[in-house]
Amino acid sequence: MPSPTSSLRQAVRAYFVGIDDNDLDAVDALVHQDIVMIFANAEPSIGKRIFMANAKVRNPAFAQIRHDLIEVWQPDDGAVVIVTMTVTYERLDGFVVAVPCCGIFEFDGGQIRRYRVFIDRAPAVAATAAQA
Repeated sequence: MPSPTSSLRQAVRAYFVGIDDNDLDAVDALVHQDIVMIFANAEPSIGKRIFMANAKVRNPAFAQIRHDLIEVWQPDDGAVVIVTMTVTYERLDGFVVAVPCCGIFEFDGGQIRRYRVFIDRAPAVAATAAQA
């Protein structure tokens, strides 16, 4: 049986597999009913209904978005998991932009209760805007 520490890290890995594979049922099972997500400098998304609605919306400018996890760690064996990663955006014309990202997950009852994303998507958005 995995330890609680490793199971939270596994949940974060499973979250990104679900997001990258567009397996929203898997993502839904991982997030808390009262999830709060703060993406970069955007207003917080509060609640599972809003979170899942946002997860369903794929940016039509991108053929694929992929998360390559670099480090996943859990300070003090608590309910927080920190992830560093590279997020790769592939445009419809095949142009690829990769940007660094950090995510902080807070868990409640084994589910993701709060997720903060620290990313500068400007290179991906600028690449898309330049094409328009």
